[in-house]
Amino acid sequence: MRIIVKILISLAVFVVAVLFQALITETGNNTTGVVRLIPGAILIFGIIGIWRYKPNKQKNSDKTDLDKTL
Repeated sequence: MRIIVKILISLAVFVVAVLFQALITETGNNTTGVVRLIPGAILIFGIIGIWRYKPNKQKNSDKTDLDKTL
């Protein structure tokens, strides 16, 4: 399940980067190299961050057993 969510979020980041690239091209800044690198950096670092994220699992040592004897 977690991999499916990562794939969907990666696609969303890709779509956002493509939209930013199209917006930059439509505004007439298609010859500016640095401005056009920003959506590429968003795409690369966004996807790397998504796939490197691994949530911490709760360890068994954190759980305590309750003694219910009288």
